[in-house]
Amino acid sequence: TKCRGENLVLYVMTMKDLVVQVEENGDYNQFWYSPYTIENIIKELEACATRIAFLSTPSIYFSLPEDSALRKNSHVFEYDRQWLDHPNFVFYDFNKPEELPVELHHSFDCVVADPPFITAEAWRLYIKATKMLLQPGGKFMGTAVIENEQLLKEELGAAPCVFKPCIPNLVLQNILEDYRYRIYLNFEPQVLSNMNPEIHD
Repeated sequence: TKCRGENLVLYVMTMKDLVVQVEENGDYNQFWYSPYTIENIIKELEACATRIAFLSTPSIYFSLPEDSALRKNSHVFEYDRQWLDHPNFVFYDFNKPEELPVELHHSFDCVVADPPFITAEAWRLYIKATKMLLQPGGKFMGTAVIENEQLLKEELGAAPCVFKPCIPNLVLQNILEDYRYRIYLNFEPQVLSNMNPEIHD
């Protein structure tokens, strides 16, 4: 299985509708989703959430329309300080979930996460952050390899949806014989229940 989506350089819409080009930073293991994958993820989020914590997912947060209520109500939690001046930026070291601002605990109706590492150890830290930020009964969306499926099911009640994410520049996808990346949800999808035509078996 291969992901053959269009490569994405993150385009951040400014107040004047200008497009600012932001490249992936390999030092932070940043790999943007394809534009088509982002488009469908955003459609799903717009249908199910009003205030989202985007953990290590700037390519999704900054693809939201600049003037949308969802973007204004949400926060992007990120280690890369290039967005430090953005009003909804929260510096986030995933190794230290206990340092998440107390005033943001249990204040989001959805958490979206894409850890820079695929290990179960990294995911356990993201799970801890997710539980700290989510409101009771909140929704979760995360990208993970299938080896973490049981962990996500046990800790967050999440299961893989039909739509598989396309991450064109991710080196591992060219190493693994089978495409192991999935989007995990703890709710029934409205948009991500369809197959991604970018993923070719």
